[in-house]
Amino acid sequence: MAIGWLLSSWAWKVWDCLCPAKPSYAATEPSFNIWVVVAVAAFGAIVGDNIGYWLGLRYGYALLLRLRRFLARLRVVREQIRAIEQSRLGELATTPEKGPHAMVRLIARVLGVGVETADMLVNEVFSRHWRDRKAVARYAGLTGSPDESGRRRRERGLARAGNTRVRCGMIQFAWRFLRFQKDSALAQWFAARTADRRASTRKTMIVALARKLLIALWRLATSGEVSDGIVLRPAS
Repeated sequence: MAIGWLLSSWAWKVWDCLCPAKPSYAATEPSFNIWVVVAVAAFGAIVGDNIGYWLGLRYGYALLLRLRRFLARLRVVREQIRAIEQSRLGELATTPEKGPHAMVRLIARVLGVGVETADMLVNEVFSRHWRDRKAVARYAGLTGSPDESGRRRRERGLARAGNTRVRCGMIQFAWRFLRFQKDSALAQWFAARTADRRASTRKTMIVALARKLLIALWRLATSGEVSDGIVLRPAS
């Protein structure tokens, strides 16, 4: 019924009254009645108010309770995260200069790396013994998956067979690295290979950059070797 009224000539008459920039159709129509427009507008306002009141009465309190429960859970989670972060920082401040905690402090000095990322990398990767850099990259799942059959050889993309947490963390860090370490050799290497600005090229090369960054951080944590151009924060 409402749709039919909107499509009727009355809708166009009301529009003419509201938009007098052009010659008014309502002004030339002898059957136009302003009181009908007022009655319809009042009826729509009353019905709209009653529908809003009914919806609030039926669902409003339940939604309010649900929102309060959600905020209470969010408050508890934030308090737990804050407690874990404070405990971690306290352990890092009181531990000796050797071992995993020393690695965490060293990795966290890299501009763009936070304590959370450094702790994850040390516990998942750097605290273990690895044969070479290829083993480190394979463990993180940042290597390709070649498919060979006779003389035919093709790449099937990222292997995705390693540690998912490390792989996702390193890809996120690779994007942060491009922001905070623009003058480093690795950032310049990435810029040179993505000069075409194609999204597919950047998506492929960011994985390669994440692999190089993981190897560079592994060398920094194990032998103290700093890659060219990487900026470190002052030791605290």
